Amino acid sequence: MKTAPSLGLTLLFITATLPLRAAEPPPPPEAVAVAAEKAPEIDGELDDALWLAASSQPGAALTGWKHLASGKHPARLAPQQRITYLAWDDEALYIGMQAYVADLAHLRSDQGGNPFLGDCLEVHLNVPGREYFQFGVDFEGKTALGTAAPGTDGEAVRAATAMGDQFWTAELAIPWKILGVKPEKGMRLGLALSANHASQDGTPGVMTHLHWGRAFNARKTTSNLLLQ
Repeated sequence: MKTAPSLGLTLLFITATLPLRAAEPPPPPEAVAVAAEKAPEIDGELDDALWLAASSQPGAALTGWKHLASGKHPARLAPQQRITYLAWDDEALYIGMQAYVADLAHLRSDQGGNPFLGDCLEVHLNVPGREYFQFGVDFEGKTALGTAAPGTDGEAVRAATAMGDQFWTAELAIPWKILGVKPEKGMRLGLALSANHASQDGTPGVMTHLHWGRAFNARKTTSNLLLQ
């Protein structure tokens, strides 16, 4: 006499034969750019009033930089953290950053003059429905344009850096005109930040990659930066 399989065994068989779905990545962290009543002086010093205003606005002062998971190494917080501040006006998106280092003497620039290959800040912006842009500035104040729309005027980006006590600071002004958009309150962009190379452990010449955001770039991060 044949017996019908139990409901539990049937469900177990069905579950075992279903294809496994990859875990959904976490949503990108939210960021806010505060409206600037007065544009900052791009001199590398974070002493302008708008950076102080951004520091007390949730989402406008970003930290939690990390090494992303790779191979056998899990994601982990960077030993020397960074703080990034965001602001905007009708002319530009402004970014201020303070990067802590174990020893300023260990900072390295690229011998070939490529800012992306030294201790630097990379800014990745995605304009929804338009283009993806990558900007960089190293600790010496040299700027570079990475990925961008054809004809983008990278020299229109203004940047400067300064040195402090075991940290360096940077200021950038990215004109809206080169992004091809007219800014307005409530507009959203994709934002990711990275340091393609960054001294972290105090050993001269040792470079590591740091990131703020979900990925190295903002191609899939389309609306996590709000112009407030």
